[in-house]
Amino acid sequence: MERASSSRQHRNIQERNRRLRMRELCSTLVSLLPPQPTRVTVYELIGKATSYINQLKERIKAANDEKNQVLKLLGGGNGDRTGEEIRAVVKLTSRNQCSLEVNIISGTNKTFMLHEVISILQEEGAQVSNIALHNIVGHRTIYVIHSQAINSRIGLETSRIEERLLDLLC
Repeated sequence: MERASSSRQHRNIQERNRRLRMRELCSTLVSLLPPQPTRVTVYELIGKATSYINQLKERIKAANDEKNQVLKLLGGGNGDRTGEEIRAVVKLTSRNQCSLEVNIISGTNKTFMLHEVISILQEEGAQVSNIALHNIVGHRTIYVIHSQAINSRIGLETSRIEERLLDLLC
């Protein structure tokens, strides 16, 4: 009888340890996900984690595709096309009507001043919040400009901004 009681206690301890470990793992999983407005069950948590991981995979794939496209535009990444005029590349990404990301790869055919680009954005109702510069081989530069609409009700007209930037850069 004592042996059965000891065995049962051992199983109970093992089960308690398993539940504690699962609780720790769920807490870790919750900390890795975006904040949740309400408490969720373990099943919902696993579903949300799966969905979030798939979203991250899609974002990584999109970023890699964009990187490969930029490298392709630069001629395979070497950027050293001597004697050849290379036009500037302009890409606008609008996350919503009020937020705009402008990516510019400078060309060799025409120089410009960054303040001219900023002026165009301001004239079109955008306020620049962040600018990043990346120098690459071949004396070309990638400019990444983040901006927000000054008036969220009006938004930004990306087609007009893109047209004006192309006129300036190309």
